[in-house]
Amino acid sequence: MKKIFIKVIYDFSLKKIIGKYAERIEVPSGFTSLDFINFLLKKYPRISKEVPPSRFGFECNGKRPSAGYVLKDGDKYEFCAHSDDGGYEFIDQKEIQEFYKKAQTELDKEASKEEIIDRVSNMVNKLRIQRIVKKFFKN
Repeated sequence: MKKIFIKVIYDFSLKKIIGKYAERIEVPSGFTSLDFINFLLKKYPRISKEVPPSRFGFECNGKRPSAGYVLKDGDKYEFCAHSDDGGYEFIDQKEIQEFYKKAQTELDKEASKEEIIDRVSNMVNKLRIQRIVKKFFKN
């Protein structure tokens, strides 16, 4: 299987966790943004332990990629640990799994992995917005 290289830059907070500011990571061709994030979190498990998901930010080539974005050789990812969560509340793994089941049910059986991932990303963003609105009107 063909391999590609991704350039990765970490902010100061993540550098303290990982021990480096930058690196090149080799991944299989066809990896999506979601695959890469999961790969990175497995490679550096301390990130998940020390940075809440709502504070873990990233861009690919200066833009926020969709979960289904297929990586290209030479893509540049920048990761940061935000100082606050912007009002987002944690969305747990069980909720994500339910979103995947719902997306697979709603989409045609022929739906691609990218279509399912994009649908789930939209569901997650919608839930986050609902939680922010609920929190705002609660106060």
